[in-house]
Amino acid sequence: MGSQDDSPVRRTTAFDGRLFTPVGAMIVVVAAVSCLSLFSQYRTAVRENEVHPGYPVVELELAEVGVPFPRTGGTVVVVALVLTVLGTVVVRRDGKPVPRRVERDEARFRRLFEDSPVPMFESSIQGPLLAVNKAVLALTGFSRDELEGKDVRDFYQDSGERERFRSLLEAQGTVQDFRAQLKRADGSYGTFSISAALVQAEEGGSPTIQTVAIDLADQMEAEKSLRASEGLLRALTEASPDHILLLDHDLRVEYLSRPAPGFTLEDVLGTPILDHLPDEDKDRVARTLRAVLETGKRGIYETTHLAPDGERHHFETHVGPYRPEGEITGLVLNSRDISEMRRLQRQVLEVSELERQNAGEMLHDTVGQEVSGIAMLASSLAQDLRKNGETEQAHEAARVGEMAEEAALRVRELARGLFPVHLKEFGIDASLEALARDLTGRESVECLYTLEGGDPELDDEGAIQLYRICQEACRNAVRHASASSISITLRAMGGELVLAVEDDGSGLPPDKERGIGMGLSMMRHRAATIGASIEITCGESGGTRVICRMETTAGGRTHG
Repeated sequence: MGSQDDSPVRRTTAFDGRLFTPVGAMIVVVAAVSCLSLFSQYRTAVRENEVHPGYPVVELELAEVGVPFPRTGGTVVVVALVLTVLGTVVVRRDGKPVPRRVERDEARFRRLFEDSPVPMFESSIQGPLLAVNKAVLALTGFSRDELEGKDVRDFYQDSGERERFRSLLEAQGTVQDFRAQLKRADGSYGTFSISAALVQAEEGGSPTIQTVAIDLADQMEAEKSLRASEGLLRALTEASPDHILLLDHDLRVEYLSRPAPGFTLEDVLGTPILDHLPDEDKDRVARTLRAVLETGKRGIYETTHLAPDGERHHFETHVGPYRPEGEITGLVLNSRDISEMRRLQRQVLEVSELERQNAGEMLHDTVGQEVSGIAMLASSLAQDLRKNGETEQAHEAARVGEMAEEAALRVRELARGLFPVHLKEFGIDASLEALARDLTGRESVECLYTLEGGDPELDDEGAIQLYRICQEACRNAVRHASASSISITLRAMGGELVLAVEDDGSGLPPDKERGIGMGLSMMRHRAATIGASIEITCGESGGTRVICRMETTAGGRTHG
């Protein structure tokens, strides 16, 4: 065996006496301190997975690059000096610095790509598929081997679609919602929405295309059903005799099935609905529309429209809230021309009024006179019988006379009820006062009439219908509500005439009897024929309140 001096490598340490000089000691101390500081900072950086400011530390794999952990003082010095000069460098087998965080994020994004429910794939600019995720496999029915490496152009039904797609992508860098027919494993083709981005590779590599494909089968079926529903609704609205409108929150017309006479769709669409109403109707209609917007409760109103030929049309409009997504964003109006119905109602009421008049005249002039004659004859007979000493027979005859006189009074009252002659002679004020007086004397009910604002002027039709409404309200109070007190008020102020009838009876039952229902219906029809509105509600302290409102012109006449 040779001596130690013959060894090809002489191991010298800082502690063998030859290098351990004051200068060497100083170098060792500085290097050791620097090394410990660097390693401390390195451990902190690795533990927190962050790079310490000023040091490109991302990973230390000394064992992998063949650098043994230093065990000798000389090696410590060398490693310390190298690390001090170069900084703490992170090295991997491929020789490239790669952060651990980047490596972990890359794996995470790979999992996200693979497990995403959205079909995604990557292809080269030349066409071959580089990667596909599970959603693509499930959507197309192909296996991974059948797709990866294959030219994506082979899956287009129309090669021209692929070329257009590629041209757009190269020109813009991205493509959104490009629709194309793509092949499935069973040989069928489906419509897909394709969105893609052209991704430039680093360090001069070839660019790739990252693509998301959405199957539009369900969407197209839904769109088909939606178009069918829209077509059906449009056909129904256009075939309907009603005018169907959609208003936005500002009461502007967004949709109109067909315009009223004298208007075109261009005249109405996009304009406020109130611009097309008579001035006298605007405030009332606006209140109704705003109330439906605020409360969501349905409403109804009537308006008039003067056609270019001078004919006046009456419309009844039902209003409901429009809630496409739960919140009220507008109104749906169903407007019907009721001019013919109003004309027929007017004729029916005129015929009915004529029959009442004939019956009243017959009762007053014929039956009433005959009954009065019977009363006079019975009274005369009673006197003759008394003269002859036939007291008992005279008493019976007198009783017959009294009954006949009472019957004659009832006939006259009935005649006045059927045909209030004083209505034409003295007006609505005197007629309502007479009605209250007759009720007080005949029905054992206290009826009070009050006039506020002066005696209004009404045309014959307005007067008779208003009188009949009051008469029907009083009759219902006595017959059906067992009222003991009735208040009738007529108020004419500010271009409006209001008739109010209020009683202290039992009020409106939940399930109205047929007789009451017919009476209320007749009151509404009568009010409608003279352009009035009517409200029938429960009174504040019980009973029933009937309020009829009608507008009057400056001269006091009602709108006919």
